[in-house]
Amino acid sequence: MSEPLRILPPKGQESFPVFLASGHSVRVHRIDPTDARPGSIIPSKFHKSALKEGCIYVGTEYEGEEEGDDAGNLTLIVAGIEAIIERDAAEDMDNTGRPTLKAIKVQVGFNVTRAQLNAAWDSFQESLA
Repeated sequence: MSEPLRILPPKGQESFPVFLASGHSVRVHRIDPTDARPGSIIPSKFHKSALKEGCIYVGTEYEGEEEGDDAGNLTLIVAGIEAIIERDAAEDMDNTGRPTLKAIKVQVGFNVTRAQLNAAWDSFQESLA
């Protein structure tokens, strides 16, 4: 069975509430507090309202975002690196102590290139200094 779709809040938001006419609501997070992965898994009945409010599915781009704009993805990849390192599972790390490309792709939920991982690793290293 495939993993449920994860949703990110509107561009520039860390979290965002989504409401239905019935009065039900849910909050969408950039980094889900329950599993430290990008985006939130919300019931499908909220998807249409969330997308209407500017939320997007993980792995897609915000409207007006250029293909080469990796700033948002870099933040998500760095968060993924932090989660993998905190988890400290040997199979997710290479022999230098860095997360493997495969592990980071699984963690963040979208395709990551080696160049993006290297840039995120550099940013992560700088944050430790």
